Amino acid sequence: LNCGYALQMNPPLSIVIASHSDRDLPNTLASIRATAGDAPEVIVVDDAGGNPVTAAHGATVIRNTHRCGVGPSRHIGVLAARGEVVLIIDAHMRFLPGWYDALLERLAAHPDWLVCGVCLGLDAQHLDPNKPVGMYHGATINVLGLDGNAKPAKTQVFEAIWNKTAPEDNAEICCVMGASYSFHKSWFLKLM
Repeated sequence: LNCGYALQMNPPLSIVIASHSDRDLPNTLASIRATAGDAPEVIVVDDAGGNPVTAAHGATVIRNTHRCGVGPSRHIGVLAARGEVVLIIDAHMRFLPGWYDALLERLAAHPDWLVCGVCLGLDAQHLDPNKPVGMYHGATINVLGLDGNAKPAKTQVFEAIWNKTAPEDNAEICCVMGASYSFHKSWFLKLM
């Protein structure tokens, strides 16, 4: 019996992407769909960019009426997410096969964790993911230490430093930089 009512189930994962006229967004969306299919919900928060984002690859688009910034735009996306697990990424990411199931398995076993992805360092001269300029595994915080970015002996109150070597499994990462991190939505909302 079909009464014209479709039950909408919450997706296992919602992906939130903040964008401000990011030209690489279509490639990111294509990479998500090529490696995870239609399973994850994708929410793009257009932060009042000059070229409005259009819905593509099954993504939901939320357009800010004025520029809010990447942090508030991500928060807007998390609030709109229907999935219990949320992945926040930048608009210029690529995904390898198997990431989707591995992420959900990790967070199912550890619902109070924030999971950071491994990011390849690419720049204008090094765009080949097979030859990155570096690999980054989250970040740590240097408090009251030497500033590695300035003159020697200058003290720094707070500096986030990328982890360029893989930490021990399940290592504590005390600083979230960039964008490739995932968490349970309920856990995130408790922090806010």
